[in-house]
Amino acid sequence: MLVGAIAAAMPQPIVRQFGLQCLTWGGIDAGLAVFGMRQASRKEAQHYAGELTSGQVAREIRTLHRILMINTALDVGYVAAAVWLLATAQDRPARLGTGLGVLVQGSFLLGYDALFAQEIGRNWPHEVAA
Repeated sequence: MLVGAIAAAMPQPIVRQFGLQCLTWGGIDAGLAVFGMRQASRKEAQHYAGELTSGQVAREIRTLHRILMINTALDVGYVAAAVWLLATAQDRPARLGTGLGVLVQGSFLLGYDALFAQEIGRNWPHEVAA
């Protein structure tokens, strides 16, 4: 996010818009990560305290897997939008910077969400399939 903030302050439209995308996506992703880690810690504590049944744990695993699959589909949309922005940028440097920023962020999220979903499916196949 620091690099995004520095780039967002630059006068060149390509660099500025790329930086704004990095800063914005980074802030949102950081917020989601903090929320997710807190939720996971809470659920882990409940699990070890015996407050969650195996059925509830399986339901949590299915829910996370489903969310990741939906996010993966959304990530494909982000990458497609970035490609459109890049294809229509012509002499618009700000659009080019925005497209590059969305492409980088969307591509990262696509890989992250898809691999995370795959790992869940591999480690908990019965819970995901239920």
